[in-house]
Amino acid sequence: MRQLFFALLLLSCFPAYSATQGSLGNNSSGDLEINLTLGLLARITGLSDIAFGNWTGGDLTADQNICVGLYGTNTFRLRATGSGDLNSANAFALSNGSDYIPYRVYFNDQNGLSGRTELTAATALTNQTAGAAFWNIFGCLINNANLSVLIEETELASASAGNYTGTLTVTVIPE
Repeated sequence: MRQLFFALLLLSCFPAYSATQGSLGNNSSGDLEINLTLGLLARITGLSDIAFGNWTGGDLTADQNICVGLYGTNTFRLRATGSGDLNSANAFALSNGSDYIPYRVYFNDQNGLSGRTELTAATALTNQTAGAAFWNIFGCLINNANLSVLIEETELASASAGNYTGTLTVTVIPE
């Protein structure tokens, strides 16, 4: 029994390797396995701040062609949130500190407005496809999507005077 105990103790002193260890001699070589998991990557570039200026009537609209760059896939989902209002922390709304003006947000997984989809705050728009846009750490060479904002005249006409601001956060999630 004592011999079995010392044998187990001796074996536990040496770590277990899945690699093949080299043999003792003038030269020795061994093998080891290397594993790597490279996750899906995404980058959105080309976003610009929107400054509508003074409203003098009519709807206010702005759109911008942007780039969605992906690595490891060409499909993604997109989620957008606004800085919120009193009823919803993620609502698409501008505020002057006490009053709110709602706005609408649209996304298109290609340049331009044709075929765009209206977004619901904090709800993912699925099954989007990123066109072949080369990208690197500095951004894209070719835009492949469109983001647009609409503030309707009826909302503007019923709002109190003041300076309104808000933040729109757009998140790209590779699939």
